[in-house]
Amino acid sequence: MRLSVITLSAVLLSGCAWMDQGHSQYQYGHQYNYGYGYNQPAPQYRQAPKRTYLDFSVAAEEFTGGNALHTATAGGVTTVKQEMSDVYKTGWRASAGLAHDVAPRTTLTLDGFYKEADSKGDSLAIGTDGTDTVYGEFSDYKSYGAEIGFREYAGQYGQARPYIGGTVGAAYVEAIDVANIGTVQNGTTATTTRAYDGQWVPTASAVVGIDVPVSYNGQIGLETGLRYEGKRDQEFGAFQANGSDAYSVPLRLRGRFRF
Repeated sequence: MRLSVITLSAVLLSGCAWMDQGHSQYQYGHQYNYGYGYNQPAPQYRQAPKRTYLDFSVAAEEFTGGNALHTATAGGVTTVKQEMSDVYKTGWRASAGLAHDVAPRTTLTLDGFYKEADSKGDSLAIGTDGTDTVYGEFSDYKSYGAEIGFREYAGQYGQARPYIGGTVGAAYVEAIDVANIGTVQNGTTATTTRAYDGQWVPTASAVVGIDVPVSYNGQIGLETGLRYEGKRDQEFGAFQANGSDAYSVPLRLRGRFRF
């Protein structure tokens, strides 16, 4: 009888130890702070950590490179270089998607986005024809698409987690027209021509940011970096091969919610 009691006690103790080890496997090998503080002492949650998130953001985005028009000559007509930053105001960008932790410091992301930048509405020199300068006003810049990416976290400093990351994807840039074309600056005419047809272009970005918790299930973050949208072909006839890509710097406020 005594031997049976000792044997049963040993089995129960072994089972308790096994259950405790089974719990710790959900901590990615570390103690778990609000579900992501992998290197900090913290309360132990009797559940698997939630590793998939809803990820959403809004951003102000400034064009810093690329040309709305290149300088090129064909048939006696020359286009005049106009940079994206000369043509467009600070734009905005919204995104929503999913993020999934694949390791304590590595997160994969999938986002859909919409971007818009209003034209400054200025009558700009778009070309010369002989001795005449031709002016026009560009329409707004609008694009939407999807991107995949990653974030690599550098560790944890208090409750803050800095990271670097990158994305690649594709964007559909809607058609862009030039209106009020004429030889008088700030003149008003009915002449409008297509500068760029709607086109799919590749996108890429390099980012840096920081995340801070607001609850076990949620966190907010601030992010910036450099974004690229690929070359579009102009629709100005002989100038078609002289399109432009675009570069911009966003300031992005992010939110993440675990489910």
